[in-house]
Amino acid sequence: VTIARRDEPEQGTLTLTFKDNPITIHQMIVRDGTGKENTVTFENGRIGVVLPDSLFEFEDPRGSTPRSRRE
Repeated sequence: VTIARRDEPEQGTLTLTFKDNPITIHQMIVRDGTGKENTVTFENGRIGVVLPDSLFEFEDPRGSTPRSRRE
């Protein structure tokens, strides 16, 4: 699956590849506007793991109040 901004596709893409049984993300490929790629391959994934909410908090480097990414 490849996604790009509809109004600015030249800025780059994000591609996700999957495995089946069970369906899991296998790779994530980020291509920037210059055509450079970064690939992340996921291995040894676990399903059903409970993660603390604190892992999904975003602290804005510009100094605004931290907020949860799940909101």
